[in-house]
Amino acid sequence: MYQEAKDAALTGVVLKKIEWDLNNRNIPGPTGGIWHENTIRRMLISETGLGHITTNKTQGSGHKQKKAKPFKNIPKE
Repeated sequence: MYQEAKDAALTGVVLKKIEWDLNNRNIPGPTGGIWHENTIRRMLISETGLGHITTNKTQGSGHKQKKAKPFKNIPKE
């Protein structure tokens, strides 16, 4: 489906027409609903869809349950 949408966009088919075609063929969108023009646009320009490796885009431990050490005031000497 991605390749089909990409090929259509590269040949000059407007995104609204691609959206209409996908919805008319009852192909579910990413969340299981209908397709929207902006969804197709984001899909076609996403780094993953373009074949780019995405890494180190976020920072942090990623642990929801991990607690940080409590804040402590260190007295001056």
